[in-house]
Amino acid sequence: MLERIEHYLRNQHLTDTDTLLVAVSAGVDSMTLLHALTHLNVKVAVAHCNYGLRGGDSDADEALVQQFCIAHSIPFHATKCETQVMADASGTSVQMVARNLRYSFFEGIMDGCGYRFTLLAHHADDRVESLLLNLIRGTGYRGLMGMPSKRGRFLRPMLSIRRSEIETYATENLVPFRSDASNQETKYRRNRVRLQVLPMLRQLVPDIDERMTRFCERTEELLPAFEAWIEKERQQLSKFRDGTFRLDRNALLLHPQRFTMLKEILRPMGFSSAQVHELLHLSPSSYSMLETRSHRLYAEADAFVVVSRQALNTPPALKKTLMLRSGCDSLNTDNNTVLFDADLLAADHLSIRKWAAGDRFRPLGMKGSKKVSDLLTDRKLSPSEKDRTWVLMNGEIIVWVIGHRMDDRFKVTEKTLSVLEIKAGRS
Repeated sequence: MLERIEHYLRNQHLTDTDTLLVAVSAGVDSMTLLHALTHLNVKVAVAHCNYGLRGGDSDADEALVQQFCIAHSIPFHATKCETQVMADASGTSVQMVARNLRYSFFEGIMDGCGYRFTLLAHHADDRVESLLLNLIRGTGYRGLMGMPSKRGRFLRPMLSIRRSEIETYATENLVPFRSDASNQETKYRRNRVRLQVLPMLRQLVPDIDERMTRFCERTEELLPAFEAWIEKERQQLSKFRDGTFRLDRNALLLHPQRFTMLKEILRPMGFSSAQVHELLHLSPSSYSMLETRSHRLYAEADAFVVVSRQALNTPPALKKTLMLRSGCDSLNTDNNTVLFDADLLAADHLSIRKWAAGDRFRPLGMKGSKKVSDLLTDRKLSPSEKDRTWVLMNGEIIVWVIGHRMDDRFKVTEKTLSVLEIKAGRS
């Protein structure tokens, strides 16, 4: 076991000055990893999250890890979290809250102390369980790894080691650890897979763990080639401009691997497999809008258009220049520039907001008013373009549908003395 851990770390091209942060819960897996690293003379520090979910047992876990670190002169970092309170307040599962807390904690320590990597004690059995769970959920290619041996600054040096080997090492080397009774509770899906599904599979195929572990390893070996293929196809199918990601809808629907391609392109934006299926089963002329926490997708006539929520909610930056009418050489401007009679505006009352249903203004060159929605329709704006349209207000009056048309009542005339030029651009 020690040789496999050492071999894994050697392949990470570490230097003699590197200190590795080890995530230690007090369970047999992480305590065994920590013990093994000390015997390999690897420079380590320890991070422990006390989730406060098991009362005195949680505090006893922290105490055990801290005592081991003191005995071996290992830097110890700990945090205590109100995990249940945070889960109740956010409506998120305790497991997800705990996961987010610990990864944020580990990253903060690495940043603050200069540690290059955090080591996680997941092992081969964990990988097999994850593969089965991913298959149950309906995974994409990456889920066939079970879990990656390396993800960013997080390393898993024990993915080739079985749980039975870890337990044998702990017994033979008198490794101190504590057991978590919740690992035996079948209300958690992972525990049901571990305690009920895998034993049945092992009866059918005695070496199922080894087979599935090798499958995960082969999948991970092919990942770079898979990602290179996705990137090559993505460049041909999509364009990025002004904060908007446009995917050629017709080309995607004709692609031989259309689900995989659309799923992989949209995955970083948080779109689920169910949403991808929904998009692929729309009729060609159908319009739809889907959302994640960070993005909004518009299924338009010829494209899937993805816009970040940040871009949707960020108003254009306005640059204002006041000048004399005599210094204004031309009244011709581009769509993102307007010239107002400065004396007709209340400069202190200019504001910007998204246009809304029912908004009206008097377009330049017209005597009557018009709905902003009708203007945008006349200009054949797509739904995504409409959602990114802002209006400039002078008090309660719309003076400019930004990028499209100003209000006729504030135009520059022969009587104008001062001109206010406003240019709109991306923030």
